[in-house]
Amino acid sequence: MNIRLTGLKIYNTQTQEFEVRNIDIHEKKYKQAGTAQYEESCDVINLRNHYLYPAIIDSHLHLLGIGVEQNRYNLNHITSAESLKTVIITQDTSFVVLRGWDESHLGFFPDRAFIDSVLPDRKCLLIRKCGHTATCNSLLIEALKQNGIAETDDSDFSRGILKERTLELTMQLIQYSKKDLVHFLAKASDSVKKTGITCVHSDDYHSNHIIDLVDVLKNQKEIRIFEKINPKTIKELNDFIESDVFHANETEYTSIRSVKTFLDGSFGAKSAYLKKPYQGTQNKGVLYMNSDEFAQYVRICEENDLQLLVHIIGDGALDVALDGFQRSITSYNPLRHRIIHIQMASDEQLKRIKEMNLYLSIQPIFYTSDYDMALNILGKERMEQIAYPFKRALDLGIECSLSTDAPVEDYNPFKNMVSATHFFDLKTAFEKYTLASAKAGFMENRLGRIADGYAADGFISDKNIFELNNEQLASFQPKAIIYDGKINHYISD
Repeated sequence: MNIRLTGLKIYNTQTQEFEVRNIDIHEKKYKQAGTAQYEESCDVINLRNHYLYPAIIDSHLHLLGIGVEQNRYNLNHITSAESLKTVIITQDTSFVVLRGWDESHLGFFPDRAFIDSVLPDRKCLLIRKCGHTATCNSLLIEALKQNGIAETDDSDFSRGILKERTLELTMQLIQYSKKDLVHFLAKASDSVKKTGITCVHSDDYHSNHIIDLVDVLKNQKEIRIFEKINPKTIKELNDFIESDVFHANETEYTSIRSVKTFLDGSFGAKSAYLKKPYQGTQNKGVLYMNSDEFAQYVRICEENDLQLLVHIIGDGALDVALDGFQRSITSYNPLRHRIIHIQMASDEQLKRIKEMNLYLSIQPIFYTSDYDMALNILGKERMEQIAYPFKRALDLGIECSLSTDAPVEDYNPFKNMVSATHFFDLKTAFEKYTLASAKAGFMENRLGRIADGYAADGFISDKNIFELNNEQLASFQPKAIIYDGKINHYISD
């Protein structure tokens, strides 16, 4: 069906202004109204006093993780031991897995002794909000030992504490069927689309079988996905390349052309790798690999035309990555290799990033949710001088795109935009959530704008989002979503 939208104000992400004009949707793409040969067959929709915005692109989240969390109780709002006990004992699964606790909100650290006192006869895993540390009971510890999973990365079996690679291996004991994956993906896609997001850069290869995951991704049409595959070793990366996991599975809706790897952990788990120890400790965090090992990932990706994305929180891990990139990267970074998170960086490190033209995917919402915790573990000097370097990066002209890392944080892009205004203005934040995110995934010629030949994705509202105050913006909901040329009405007056 051909559609003509008339009388509306269309936001131009390049000029950062609204244009009052009509727009056509033909064969799932935007067309300038009046230039097509099919005017008589147009379904005309009058949208006077409404605004049309380009759809939002989240440049780093975990789509299947969102779907999984929507199918189990989330611990984000639990604030007492009694409430946590109630949630745990009311779960009816043989292996209880819950996520979202934060010791600063909970009021205590739910260790092995606590979980044993609540649930001694079923395996139980409680994953912290950040996803980089978890606690479990004795029954699960025994299962880990039987499966040859050892204490690494500051894990402590005596207290039931699992971190980083030990936790990653533990998560592989939780297996989902292909039917589960299809369900999780569809549920999560529907949820994020209601907020105006029609494209995500997603990282989903954790406890899922790679063949099942790729098959589900390449056959889905629910949302546009730029998938990042996370091989655990160089051997696994080479195996994936030989088995055509990448490139061969490209579709109109799914792109699998990037590799994700980790260099450190998180602030919440105190496993982000810092140059100097965490405040009041000798702990500098966890480093997954040295610069020589990381340079191998860069070299292999360069040789196989794959974009490399690397998880980095701490400034120590950032040094390792920059050294590795320096050894192996092609001049000016045509593959758009990207750093995800970068919650600490000195001016000198940012200059090196700019010199190599590395891209960044940042999460301003972390600044809002983690501020007190980050100040406590980093200290005032580091917090003021090198933490959350988003404005300094932008001022240097470094390519930045916005994301939420959901389900670590809420996938709601408008809450994230409110947080982004700590670092730059709202129109800049919106551009980083649209055009910049499209560019980070090589999609700037078909997504991120409302223009001739671009995919007909967007959202409609009767409000100018740039005139809303922070409270109004955080609770903003589109009136309708345009995805793949179809208008989906999520209107709730």
